[in-house]
Amino acid sequence: MIVHLFTLPCVRDPMAANQAKQLSSHLACHTLTGITLECLPRDGTLGVVRKFSKGTDIWKPNDRADRICFVESGLVAEITGGTRGREMILNTIGTGEPFGELCFCAQEKGLRHTVARAVVASVVLQVKQREFFDYLQSTQRALTAFIFTFCERLSAAERRIEVLTHRDADGRLGSLLLQLATTPGEKAGRVELRVRHEDLAQLAAMSRSHVTVTMGMFRRRKLVLYRRGSPMLIDVAALKAYLTGRQAD
Repeated sequence: MIVHLFTLPCVRDPMAANQAKQLSSHLACHTLTGITLECLPRDGTLGVVRKFSKGTDIWKPNDRADRICFVESGLVAEITGGTRGREMILNTIGTGEPFGELCFCAQEKGLRHTVARAVVASVVLQVKQREFFDYLQSTQRALTAFIFTFCERLSAAERRIEVLTHRDADGRLGSLLLQLATTPGEKAGRVELRVRHEDLAQLAAMSRSHVTVTMGMFRRRKLVLYRRGSPMLIDVAALKAYLTGRQAD
């Protein structure tokens, strides 16, 4: 199996977020699906469509959190400022997926506190929160899908927090690689990831040089295999065993 992940500023597979977010703990609710553009009316009665060129900010930290967005085409990243001014990727959103959803009690008074940026030229549907809330109240299918989306993203956020709780570099980076490489029903084996060291640094809130050193150690131990211009190969079973052994010591 090959799992793709986007890079900034390079372009990767826009469907990467769908694959990376699938969690093994959600196998019991596989019949449910998250909310997408398919759940919305496509006759122009809901929201406004806007185009954003590559690298353009869709919103900035002090903008009002007054609308939910859906990617019609392209790829969007939600980013926050990290330590020492480094940016950290919170999420990636591919075609059809929603982003910017916040608690409805904010109702146009809250602020974003993050940046949403078009990784490639993107088309985005923006819907004001009140209009979207009214639509959910009148459409059971969309409401159910919206709730499932929150459940799925909450689980993903909890797993992300688990990664960031590791203070040592190999524990944090190893956990992140396993998270990216693991999908429902996937047997332990070797999984390909199309991800650069720069991406891993942003996702793990580590420096680029620290990631390179740690990945070099993983490669020497044959936990990962990679070379310039080729996908990274993760030995899931070996990496799990290594991290488990470290925790037991």
